[in-house]
Amino acid sequence: RAVAAAHGIVLTALRKFVNDGQYPQEGNVDLYEEADVWSAIQYSVQVLLTQYLDLGSSTSNTHRLPTFADAGSLSLYFLPKKKGGGQRGPKKKLFRFDASSHALSVKSYMREQWELQQGEGTDDNMAHSMLPRLSSTPVFVCKPDMKNVTIVFVPLQAFIRDIEKAISYEADSHCLLYEFLEDYIANTFLESVIDEMMSKLEAATKGFDVQKILADDSMLKPLGSTAPMKPVLQSAVVVDQSMRELREIMERLSPYADRLLGPISDMLLVYRKSCSQLYKHILGVTDDNLLRTVSGMWAQDGDIRRLLKSFPAWTHMQQQTQTAHQKSKKEVQEDLETVQTHHRQECEMLTRNIGDRVLAKSAVILSLADLRAIAHLQESLEWLVGRIDALLSTLIASSSTVIKKGCIEVPGDLLRSVEQLKDELHNLAETCLIMLHLEIRCHCYFFLLPATKQSTYVHDSDSMEVDEHVRYFNNDLKSTKETMEEALSQSKFKYLFDGLGHLIASILISSTNFLGAINDYGIKRMCNNIYNLQQNLTNITMTRELDLARARQYFELLFLNPEELLTVIVEQGPQFTELQYGHVLRLASQRLPKAERDKLPRQIDRLREILQDLI
Repeated sequence: RAVAAAHGIVLTALRKFVNDGQYPQEGNVDLYEEADVWSAIQYSVQVLLTQYLDLGSSTSNTHRLPTFADAGSLSLYFLPKKKGGGQRGPKKKLFRFDASSHALSVKSYMREQWELQQGEGTDDNMAHSMLPRLSSTPVFVCKPDMKNVTIVFVPLQAFIRDIEKAISYEADSHCLLYEFLEDYIANTFLESVIDEMMSKLEAATKGFDVQKILADDSMLKPLGSTAPMKPVLQSAVVVDQSMRELREIMERLSPYADRLLGPISDMLLVYRKSCSQLYKHILGVTDDNLLRTVSGMWAQDGDIRRLLKSFPAWTHMQQQTQTAHQKSKKEVQEDLETVQTHHRQECEMLTRNIGDRVLAKSAVILSLADLRAIAHLQESLEWLVGRIDALLSTLIASSSTVIKKGCIEVPGDLLRSVEQLKDELHNLAETCLIMLHLEIRCHCYFFLLPATKQSTYVHDSDSMEVDEHVRYFNNDLKSTKETMEEALSQSKFKYLFDGLGHLIASILISSTNFLGAINDYGIKRMCNNIYNLQQNLTNITMTRELDLARARQYFELLFLNPEELLTVIVEQGPQFTELQYGHVLRLASQRLPKAERDKLPRQIDRLREILQDLI
């Protein structure tokens, strides 16, 4: 601007000089114009940008702007034009600066440095010969990088407006510097940034083993307070880094914001597909492209999902809140009763779907590594969804077609596409958590049903040894607890094991339907199994697990004969259902002589009458 202003002063003086007739030569005087000055300035700025944007070999393809050098020396503007033209002689240097104080100081410095390095003297010619090499290397105020355009874009835009105003461009036309900048950003910079980010995402999601790699501290440290609390996949951090970088570019290059939200949508689409493939790979699929595991099929069932998400445990987990301390004792009791009702509904739903079949090994996930991978995937997706929300929250809807905040404008359809992909990622995160919740319950059926169906409870010794199926299940619970506690947040960990004691108690109580016979030693062993399960689960949930204590009381009823059992029901009131008492009567009567066993139908009738009277 200062150069243009100076040339404006010079041109004003020259025009006055020529118009006053003070020019001694004959003929017309062809002065340069302000447009020539601005053209030269644009060319100089373009050359400077070419160096600092690290265009390299692409500089030869940039727009060629006119310069004074194209028309010769500036002095030619003041000479009369010769007809037919003529050849100018070689240029002669008017001044040399070899003997200037600055040059002598540089020579002296170079000589001293040479003597220090070589240990011997040198002459002026050698020091002088080093000067061109020193000056031939350009010195930059910052490292040349394509991303420097995001720093200079705003001042360049203001400078371009000044140029176009000075040259009086029409509304739909622009100067050459504008075209150079537009072409560079649209066809070079943005494409390079997008290609680089897609390459990083492809490298982070190439292969299922690579997808399971967790982000290390070097990747999480730049996130600061927004870093996840639990381990997440490095691919999720790569996506977040790319979104943050594109967001910064959107803020600095606001006219190109619509071209950057599209790549964000494409990147999220690619990541959503890769996460879905990883999820299916871990769970396994059949030849019909159906999930192999029972928990995976249940997690996709709409009715089961709606039922589980309607329970307070899901809401509490989502909101990460606890019961308010101000509630009265009666209100807390009502809440406990509601929770017990929901646990019973969940148990009935699972039992109805399982039936009395023993699950095969292929129907459950016994690998802790696979369970850990699902947990990491869940945490990663949920964290990434929060990061996408943070991105979208900076864009406020100002109309049905344009989303705007400040000077950033992006089409509403692109924003809705990002929101839809965010919802799909959130849905997959919920599916992972529901699947883990159901998988642990499938383990209950997998280990405990064989404990009652395939084990015998008629023993001839007072052995307190725990059933091997129960022992395996206890070990499985401990390992799963350690894995989930490390991978998931506390609220999610609590959700996975919430209500598990009720389900285990229900499975064991209903198992009396499958028991052919049981003696006192078998009853003691079953009670010992339940006690070990209760102790193990109490260490996990840090609660008393009263449902398992109730299951142990149920099996202790088997010590009574049928008449004693009916008397206890009358005195203490019904604690179990008619069907459950019926199984106890059947097993208790089988321990009696044959004549006593024939009384079972009458005892069942008496049981029904007693329960009807008490209820």
